[in-house]
Amino acid sequence: MTLYEYLEKKKNDYDTYDTVYNAEVTVCYSDEEEDDYDKFCNGIIKKVNVVDVDNDNCLVVNWNNLIRRNMKKFREFSAEYWREDCQYKDDDVEFIYQWINEIHYYMAGCVDEDFYSKLNSLLDSLDKEIYICVYRDTIEAHDEDNNLSEILVTKEFAEQYFNECIKTKEWNEWKTFEEFSNEYIADDTEDFYDYAMEHNAIIEIHNW
Repeated sequence: MTLYEYLEKKKNDYDTYDTVYNAEVTVCYSDEEEDDYDKFCNGIIKKVNVVDVDNDNCLVVNWNNLIRRNMKKFREFSAEYWREDCQYKDDDVEFIYQWINEIHYYMAGCVDEDFYSKLNSLLDSLDKEIYICVYRDTIEAHDEDNNLSEILVTKEFAEQYFNECIKTKEWNEWKTFEEFSNEYIADDTEDFYDYAMEHNAIIEIHNW
Protein backbone atom coordinates (compact mmCIF):
# COMPACT_ATOMS: atom_id res chain seq x y z
CA MET A 1 0.00 0.00 0.00
CA THR A 2 1.32 3.43 -0.86
CA LEU A 3 1.66 6.01 1.88
CA TYR A 4 -0.93 8.13 0.08
CA GLU A 5 -3.47 5.29 0.15
CA TYR A 6 -2.88 4.76 3.87
CA LEU A 7 -3.28 8.44 4.71
CA GLU A 8 -6.34 8.70 2.50
CA LYS A 9 -8.03 6.12 4.72
CA LYS A 10 -6.86 7.64 8.00
CA LYS A 11 -7.26 11.35 7.09
CA ASN A 12 -4.41 12.26 9.40
CA ASP A 13 -0.78 13.38 9.51
CA TYR A 14 1.85 10.86 10.62
CA ASP A 15 5.45 10.50 11.67
CA THR A 16 7.14 8.05 9.31
CA TYR A 17 10.50 6.36 9.74
CA ASP A 18 13.03 4.97 7.34
CA THR A 19 14.59 2.27 9.49
CA VAL A 20 17.47 1.66 7.07
CA TYR A 21 18.76 5.23 7.51
CA ASN A 22 17.24 5.92 10.94
CA ALA A 23 15.55 9.06 9.63
CA GLU A 24 12.13 10.58 10.23
CA VAL A 25 9.71 12.29 7.85
CA THR A 26 6.50 13.84 9.19
CA VAL A 27 3.96 13.62 6.39
CA CYS A 28 0.87 15.67 5.68
CA TYR A 29 -2.23 14.58 3.82
CA SER A 30 -4.57 16.99 2.06
CA ASP A 31 -7.76 15.98 0.26
CA GLU A 32 -7.44 19.14 -1.82
CA GLU A 33 -4.56 20.46 -3.88
CA GLU A 34 -4.89 24.22 -3.61
CA ASP A 35 -1.26 25.07 -4.29
CA ASP A 36 2.15 23.65 -5.19
CA TYR A 37 2.81 22.73 -1.56
CA ASP A 38 -0.29 20.49 -1.43
CA LYS A 39 0.63 19.00 -4.78
CA PHE A 40 4.12 18.17 -3.54
CA CYS A 41 2.91 16.63 -0.26
CA ASN A 42 0.40 14.39 -2.03
CA GLY A 43 2.68 13.64 -4.95
CA ILE A 44 5.64 12.35 -3.00
CA ILE A 45 3.61 10.11 -0.69
CA LYS A 46 2.19 8.37 -3.77
CA LYS A 47 5.72 7.21 -4.62
CA VAL A 48 6.59 5.35 -1.40
CA ASN A 49 5.10 2.32 0.34
CA VAL A 50 4.17 1.66 3.95
CA VAL A 51 6.36 -1.23 5.12
CA ASP A 52 5.00 -1.60 8.65
CA VAL A 53 2.65 0.09 11.13
CA ASP A 54 3.62 0.43 14.79
CA ASN A 55 0.53 0.84 16.96
CA ASP A 56 -1.22 2.72 14.16
CA ASN A 57 0.69 5.95 14.85
CA CYS A 58 4.25 5.30 13.65
CA LEU A 59 4.70 4.19 10.06
CA VAL A 60 7.78 2.51 8.60
CA VAL A 61 8.26 3.82 5.06
CA ASN A 62 11.03 2.97 2.60
CA TRP A 63 12.01 6.55 1.69
CA ASN A 64 15.52 5.43 0.78
CA ASN A 65 14.22 3.26 -2.08
CA LEU A 66 12.59 6.26 -3.75
CA ILE A 67 15.89 8.12 -3.79
CA ARG A 68 18.05 5.13 -4.62
CA ARG A 69 16.06 4.02 -7.64
CA ASN A 70 15.98 7.63 -8.94
CA MET A 71 19.50 8.58 -7.91
CA LYS A 72 20.32 10.28 -11.20
CA LYS A 73 17.35 12.67 -10.93
CA PHE A 74 17.99 13.48 -7.27
CA ARG A 75 21.65 14.14 -8.05
CA GLU A 76 20.72 16.51 -10.89
CA PHE A 77 18.26 18.39 -8.67
CA SER A 78 20.70 18.79 -5.79
CA ALA A 79 23.46 19.93 -8.16
CA GLU A 80 21.20 22.76 -9.31
CA TYR A 81 19.61 23.83 -6.02
CA TRP A 82 21.78 22.69 -3.11
CA ARG A 83 24.97 24.29 -1.85
CA GLU A 84 28.21 22.86 -3.18
CA ASP A 85 29.24 21.56 0.24
CA CYS A 86 26.00 19.55 0.47
CA GLN A 87 26.44 17.49 -2.70
CA TYR A 88 28.13 14.42 -1.14
CA LYS A 89 29.35 13.45 -4.59
CA ASP A 90 31.43 10.53 -3.34
CA ASP A 91 29.10 9.34 -0.60
CA ASP A 92 25.77 7.91 -1.75
CA VAL A 93 24.80 6.80 1.74
CA GLU A 94 25.14 10.30 3.19
CA PHE A 95 23.44 11.78 0.12
CA ILE A 96 20.38 9.56 0.59
CA TYR A 97 20.28 10.32 4.32
CA GLN A 98 20.38 14.06 3.66
CA TRP A 99 17.63 13.78 1.07
CA ILE A 100 15.34 12.01 3.54
CA ASN A 101 15.95 14.87 5.97
CA GLU A 102 15.25 17.41 3.23
CA ILE A 103 11.94 15.75 2.41
CA HIS A 104 11.01 16.16 6.08
CA TYR A 105 11.79 19.89 5.90
CA TYR A 106 9.96 20.31 2.59
CA MET A 107 6.86 18.59 4.03
CA ALA A 108 7.04 20.97 7.00
CA GLY A 109 6.87 23.97 4.66
CA CYS A 110 10.39 25.17 5.44
CA VAL A 111 11.15 26.56 1.96
CA ASP A 112 9.67 29.37 -0.11
CA GLU A 113 6.38 28.67 -1.85
CA ASP A 114 7.86 29.05 -5.33
CA PHE A 115 10.39 26.27 -4.59
CA TYR A 116 7.57 23.72 -4.49
CA SER A 117 6.98 24.14 -8.21
CA LYS A 118 10.60 23.04 -8.72
CA LEU A 119 10.05 20.07 -6.41
CA ASN A 120 6.93 19.11 -8.35
CA SER A 121 8.91 19.15 -11.58
CA LEU A 122 11.32 16.73 -9.91
CA LEU A 123 8.44 14.47 -8.88
CA ASP A 124 7.09 14.48 -12.43
CA SER A 125 10.47 13.25 -13.69
CA LEU A 126 10.82 10.36 -11.24
CA ASP A 127 10.48 6.67 -12.11
CA LYS A 128 10.72 7.22 -15.86
CA GLU A 129 14.19 5.74 -15.56
CA ILE A 130 14.97 3.60 -12.52
CA TYR A 131 17.89 1.67 -11.05
CA ILE A 132 17.62 -2.07 -10.55
CA CYS A 133 19.97 -3.48 -7.91
CA VAL A 134 22.20 -6.46 -8.76
CA TYR A 135 25.26 -8.10 -7.28
CA ARG A 136 28.36 -6.50 -8.74
CA ASP A 137 30.20 -9.79 -9.18
CA THR A 138 27.61 -10.81 -11.75
CA ILE A 139 28.96 -7.98 -13.91
CA GLU A 140 32.70 -7.95 -13.24
CA ALA A 141 35.44 -9.21 -11.01
CA HIS A 142 36.29 -6.67 -8.31
CA ASP A 143 38.16 -6.20 -5.05
CA GLU A 144 35.69 -3.84 -3.39
CA ASP A 145 34.04 -4.74 -0.09
CA ASN A 146 30.65 -3.59 -1.35
CA ASN A 147 29.17 -6.09 -3.77
CA LEU A 148 26.26 -3.99 -5.07
CA SER A 149 25.75 -2.35 -8.43
CA GLU A 150 22.68 -0.65 -9.84
CA ILE A 151 21.69 -0.73 -13.49
CA LEU A 152 19.77 2.23 -14.90
CA VAL A 153 17.03 1.34 -17.39
CA THR A 154 13.75 2.86 -18.50
CA LYS A 155 10.76 2.17 -16.30
CA GLU A 156 9.06 0.58 -19.30
CA PHE A 157 11.89 -1.94 -19.62
CA ALA A 158 11.91 -2.63 -15.87
CA GLU A 159 8.18 -3.39 -16.05
CA GLN A 160 8.86 -5.73 -18.96
CA TYR A 161 11.44 -7.55 -16.85
CA PHE A 162 9.00 -7.80 -13.95
CA ASN A 163 6.21 -9.21 -16.12
CA GLU A 164 8.42 -11.73 -17.93
CA CYS A 165 10.91 -12.79 -15.26
CA ILE A 166 9.51 -12.01 -11.80
CA LYS A 167 5.72 -12.11 -11.95
CA THR A 168 5.73 -15.62 -13.40
CA LYS A 169 7.90 -17.16 -10.65
CA GLU A 170 6.22 -19.30 -8.01
CA TRP A 171 7.98 -17.48 -5.18
CA ASN A 172 6.94 -14.03 -6.40
CA GLU A 173 5.47 -12.04 -3.50
CA TRP A 174 4.54 -8.85 -5.39
CA LYS A 175 1.18 -8.36 -7.07
CA THR A 176 2.22 -5.23 -8.98
CA PHE A 177 5.33 -3.70 -10.48
CA GLU A 178 4.97 -0.76 -8.08
CA GLU A 179 5.27 -3.12 -5.12
CA PHE A 180 8.31 -4.78 -6.68
CA SER A 181 10.09 -1.53 -7.54
CA ASN A 182 9.60 -0.26 -4.00
CA GLU A 183 10.71 -3.41 -2.18
CA TYR A 184 13.09 -5.53 -4.28
CA ILE A 185 16.65 -6.34 -3.24
CA ALA A 186 19.57 -7.74 -5.21
CA ASP A 187 18.55 -11.29 -4.29
CA ASP A 188 15.41 -10.80 -6.37
CA THR A 189 17.21 -9.70 -9.54
CA GLU A 190 20.00 -12.22 -10.04
CA ASP A 191 19.28 -12.57 -13.79
CA PHE A 192 18.63 -8.92 -14.52
CA TYR A 193 22.06 -7.97 -15.86
CA ASP A 194 22.01 -10.73 -18.49
CA TYR A 195 18.41 -9.86 -19.39
CA ALA A 196 19.25 -6.16 -19.79
CA MET A 197 22.37 -6.94 -21.84
CA GLU A 198 20.41 -9.24 -24.11
CA HIS A 199 17.92 -6.43 -24.81
CA ASN A 200 20.56 -3.68 -25.06
CA ALA A 201 18.65 -1.78 -22.38
CA ILE A 202 21.37 -0.52 -20.04
CA ILE A 203 21.65 3.26 -19.79
CA GLU A 204 24.39 3.25 -17.16
CA ILE A 205 25.80 1.20 -14.30
CA HIS A 206 26.36 2.70 -10.87
CA ASN A 207 28.62 0.95 -8.36
CA TRP A 208 28.04 1.59 -4.67
